[in-house]
Amino acid sequence: MRTAIFIDGAAMVHAQKFNTWYIDWKKVLDHFTMNRELVGAYYFTPSPPVNDIVAVSKYRRFRSFLISIGYRVIDKEVRMVRSPDTGNVTMAKGNLDMEMGLTMIFEAPYYELAVIFTGDSDFLPVVERLKGLGKQVYCVSQPRMTSYELRNTCNKYFDLESVRADIERLNKSSI
Repeated sequence: MRTAIFIDGAAMVHAQKFNTWYIDWKKVLDHFTMNRELVGAYYFTPSPPVNDIVAVSKYRRFRSFLISIGYRVIDKEVRMVRSPDTGNVTMAKGNLDMEMGLTMIFEAPYYELAVIFTGDSDFLPVVERLKGLGKQVYCVSQPRMTSYELRNTCNKYFDLESVRADIERLNKSSI
């Protein structure tokens, strides 16, 4: 079965922090394409602001690593949102959901199975459309960060803990 993998990088950063263990993205490719043909692996992520030299350097190493193992990295610089009252930065926004959803739809002719790493209910219409096109959609995420509707709309749902033994990064010093 032709398979494509779509990673919501921001959601997975939060899931890893919550779970207190890290994902080995090479193992993800191996695990979810076992006996399947990988036709695409996409990692959507905000990149740090250019003035944060340390974060940019770390991000570039991670991005290069992902590319070297077969991911296509789609990124854009994080946007800092300021409070209109205080002028202080209140949050950083990456806003890559639209890019991920469109890529899932545009690439649909090339796969039968989409494996999505996200819990965001914004992807519900995309999943419904893919299923309408006869695609299977598997969702992988942290349960507390996954919408009930998304879990129930996908063909299969995998709690990250249920696949931990197969995808956990064991060498903490590697990327």
